[in-house]
Amino acid sequence: MKLLVFDITGAFLQCPWTGDELYIRLPADIPQEVSYMGQTNLAGRVVKVTKAWYGLKESNRIFSEDLKTTLASIDYAPTIMDSQVYLPTSRRHGDSAILMHVDDGAFCYTHDKQAERLLNKLRT
Repeated sequence: MKLLVFDITGAFLQCPWTGDELYIRLPADIPQEVSYMGQTNLAGRVVKVTKAWYGLKESNRIFSEDLKTTLASIDYAPTIMDSQVYLPTSRRHGDSAILMHVDDGAFCYTHDKQAERLLNKLRT
């Protein structure tokens, strides 16, 4: 069995915000070169939250639901005992398991094609 350890870069920011409509006032000292939706000079402006930002209470739940949907699309489902341990739903995946802790994961697998398939799906 092989082990692949991975981190989902910018994990929360890849998920669309599905919580209540939320607006945030940007800090007054935000650098002028920072842009949001093509606009600069954002100091003190109010913007609508469209992605699950780190630090927002609901972001982890939104990311977990998005990850669950993504892994279901390649036939992995969380176990009953631990929602962060994913096992294949069909035998065609052979012996494998995905273990998650927030946006860090470990994938135990037997065939290199399994790892390629997982990484390709997580990149989209």
